[in-house]
Amino acid sequence: MIRLNTMVVHQLFIYGMVFLASSHNHAAVVGKKEDGSGCICPVATPPGNKLLEMACIATPTLKKCIELKAQTARWMTHTLSWGTVSTLAPNNDADATTYYPFGNIYSYVDGSCATDTGTPYFYGSEIDPTFQQAKTNPTVSFSLSEASYDSVNGCSTDVGGSTLAACAITPDGSGDPENPPCGRLTLIGKFVLVDATTEEYKFAKDALFQRHPAMAGWPAGHEWLIAKIEVEEAWTISYYGEATVLSAKDYYGVDSIMAGGNTAGSEL
Repeated sequence: MIRLNTMVVHQLFIYGMVFLASSHNHAAVVGKKEDGSGCICPVATPPGNKLLEMACIATPTLKKCIELKAQTARWMTHTLSWGTVSTLAPNNDADATTYYPFGNIYSYVDGSCATDTGTPYFYGSEIDPTFQQAKTNPTVSFSLSEASYDSVNGCSTDVGGSTLAACAITPDGSGDPENPPCGRLTLIGKFVLVDATTEEYKFAKDALFQRHPAMAGWPAGHEWLIAKIEVEEAWTISYYGEATVLSAKDYYGVDSIMAGGNTAGSEL
């Protein structure tokens, strides 16, 4: 596994097919900013923002966050609202043992506004290739970028929620989603369906509908399922230098980042 932050230019050649889907997604409100040391700090969301009616206000205090890799990874998993699920898809033009990587945008939650688990849950259907492919090859990766933060907070400027300066593409060239201080997280694990008769299923569905209200109105005929990724490893980079690889024990070993969350809340 490559861990060094070495810049290499690659060219992508497209062959075979291009997959395109279009849908809507909605998310919660979380206010934060980046201070001069690169640490993530809570920020009050502006009053009168109608999104607060369904907001998830995460208020962890990340001290020395450059060192707190597992806590920062868990903060990203809970705070962000969508990412890219990558599976191995069979190449229909070749033999059955030939596969190609397939990335698909998915909305997700790791719990309700008041709880965080670290486990991403998804609402999808076997009509979708991700669910189809995971049945054959359940090992997947799920990639998140702090650059997606704007779609969480519903704002685009200043206090109350804006893309971190490190992530924003600006004329002065100071930021970019590939900039190391713009946090990146890839979770690797097994993509498994959640049994619809369990409390876990109810918990995940309630959380998904709370933080992604549009899902409740999606066509019932698609026979929606809930799946999760059982995280086995996490790759993350949130500052200059080497990336960090976290074991499942380290990733899941973090106390709840939510005050009053599903475990005893603690300052990070």
